[in-house]
Amino acid sequence: MKKWATSHPQSEAAQIALALTYLSYGSFARGSGYANTVSDSGWKKFHDCTAQGKAVLLDAAKLPEKDPFWYEAMQGVALDEGWDKADARELFDQAIAFEPGYYHYYREYGNFLLPKWYGEEGDTQAFAEEITAKLPEPQGSILYFEIASLLACQCDPQRDTLAGLSWPRIKQGYTNLKNLYGTTNLKANRFAYMSYAAGDKSAARDAFQFIGDAAHHDVWHSQEDFNEVRSWALADSR
Repeated sequence: MKKWATSHPQSEAAQIALALTYLSYGSFARGSGYANTVSDSGWKKFHDCTAQGKAVLLDAAKLPEKDPFWYEAMQGVALDEGWDKADARELFDQAIAFEPGYYHYYREYGNFLLPKWYGEEGDTQAFAEEITAKLPEPQGSILYFEIASLLACQCDPQRDTLAGLSWPRIKQGYTNLKNLYGTTNLKANRFAYMSYAAGDKSAARDAFQFIGDAAHHDVWHSQEDFNEVRSWALADSR
């Protein structure tokens, strides 16, 4: 990545890729556990890599070429550094002003607002309502589904929740997404898990008919959980 960035100094894509490599390696060094499980050496490598990635991104911002992914990468820095909410929101507002249709900005900021990071209970739900109310359909409901999946699929069964969210709107958002753009294994797995959380067997069955046995590890807590929910959804389908 360093060789690519050095040989293409005017390519923002190359610089962003290098920055993300630093950020990803820092996350790897930290590990995926809660803060109290991280070693001192893990924290040091994490902070050092975050600083290196941020420096590369700030230099890349001076280039004439502009890539919308720059903002998402910087949102990763905001999360890693634990920015103030106001500063994180300012970065988000700049991002959607640059490219309002880039839905990852909304997911990244919604993630920042989760209680496990820097928000309070209900912050992400309130953000979902606020931001999607400003958008026409079907974009509003699609984005609502995308943000809702952050709350429902947190890789921690003690935190996963649909509380404070509208299941009919989530469901409509996923339907609109499929109809307009098609779906993916990841999004179908998210919707299947959300359908289970909402107790909507019919919706879950439709999702599993697309998924088959292709569980996505970013959604399910274990293969056993996937198998159990899939069996529940398909039990009466024959």
